[in-house]
Amino acid sequence: SISLAIMMSITFAAAQVMRGGIDVRVALSQKSKVTHRLQTAMDRVAKDLTHAFITVNTETFKNAIERRQKGLFKIDKSGDADKLSFTSFTNRPLLAGAKESDSTFIVYELKDDKEVSGRKSLFRGSTSFVPEDFREDPPMKLIAKHIKKFVVEPYNGDDWSKDRWDNTRSDWRNKMPYMVRVTIEAYSEDRTAEENDQSLDEVTESISTVVFLPYAVGLEEPKSSTASVKWDRL
Repeated sequence: SISLAIMMSITFAAAQVMRGGIDVRVALSQKSKVTHRLQTAMDRVAKDLTHAFITVNTETFKNAIERRQKGLFKIDKSGDADKLSFTSFTNRPLLAGAKESDSTFIVYELKDDKEVSGRKSLFRGSTSFVPEDFREDPPMKLIAKHIKKFVVEPYNGDDWSKDRWDNTRSDWRNKMPYMVRVTIEAYSEDRTAEENDQSLDEVTESISTVVFLPYAVGLEEPKSSTASVKWDRL
């Protein structure tokens, strides 16, 4: 009986060690999935923003379908769910000789997840050319699920701004920031439609990066530029 008890103790200890190892692997796998989700979404946003453009004053130009167009750069603020709308030179026609321009109208926005109540997902919409006006958003496609925060902070020449931005209005007219700071925050644990565990919403992972907008070079900033950027605030 003593031998049996020892064997049972050894078996139990081994099972606990194996279970602990499995739990660690599962946790690392989930963390890797969330990290990949954030990085993929950020790479897409950064690429689009790097090619963002606007035209100034009454300047216009013709695109591939012979329409005269202007550019847009707009950030609508809503807590931790900003809406980013802008024109960019990132459109790539799928067919050779297609009546499309390399310019496009892009929108990023957090929307309620269609499958999981209480969660949001990041969506991206784009057009095959810049429309005559920007009254309607393009068809939106899912970029990343289980996203809690999408925040875009423009550099206004003095500091990172938490205000909205609209290059068609008042203080921002004909202006585009030289750089923006983008933050995307995702839940560390995925939750299915059947789950109602609110503790899964408590822990998050986030990624933040600064994107430079080369086409803003030469445009006036809303505020006078400081001698150097406050990098300690990034």
